[in-house]
Amino acid sequence: MGSWRNEAASRGGAFAVRVEAGGGGGALSFEVGGAVFGSAGGTFEAPFRVEGGALVVDAPSAFLGQVRARIGLDGRAEGRLEGMQALGPRAAATLGEYSLADGLLRFTLRVDAGDGTPVTTTVVDAACARR
Repeated sequence: MGSWRNEAASRGGAFAVRVEAGGGGGALSFEVGGAVFGSAGGTFEAPFRVEGGALVVDAPSAFLGQVRARIGLDGRAEGRLEGMQALGPRAAATLGEYSLADGLLRFTLRVDAGDGTPVTTTVVDAACARR
């Protein structure tokens, strides 16, 4: 369990992630509290596959838009959210810094509302425990 915060808007909320792996894939879920992209948060659940040492997700979400991510077990990751419902079809967020070390997941999202307003940065910090 951890938290996220939008540094520009001084907003944030709770954040939890769960990964259930088995075989060549599994399930990934995020629970995000607070006002996410100006709308209510929620839960994102999606299957993933393991490909070349990375978890690969490509799934739609009611509040996050289309979620595409490649999270490497080597500490590298890339990701993109497109068409977040609260921001509109031209909105996108790209994964910036990413780290998973000593039980702490930390990543940033650069959010472009697609309407000409300045890009904002959201920071996510979450403690991780293996069960």
